[in-house]
Amino acid sequence: MGDLLFMIKMVIYTFLIVMVMQIKVGNTTLEEKVIHMTHESKMAHLFQTTAQSAATFAGQQLNRWTGSLNSNFINKHKASQIPGQRLTEKYKEMKESLREHWEESESSEEEQP
Repeated sequence: MGDLLFMIKMVIYTFLIVMVMQIKVGNTTLEEKVIHMTHESKMAHLFQTTAQSAATFAGQQLNRWTGSLNSNFINKHKASQIPGQRLTEKYKEMKESLREHWEESESSEEEQP
């Protein structure tokens, strides 16, 4: 029962805050003023640059780690066992066989009058 009352109180508080934020002061609402203040503050700029730097650093580390992982995997395994390259040898053999067959069929057609 306590959880239900807590939830009802929070819904009421949220509704009241939203209603108060819609009050117009001058040409704009309180909500617009708060949004403008938070977006233009020095602290918001600091958080934005810190988050951007952290995301860049994480991306660079991920690229470095995956590159190292890929190169170690390639060094330890044959090319035919690397995912994405397993069928390349078969594909090359099939392509060569089809090319030879195509050339044979063209040459046999030329010989026939």
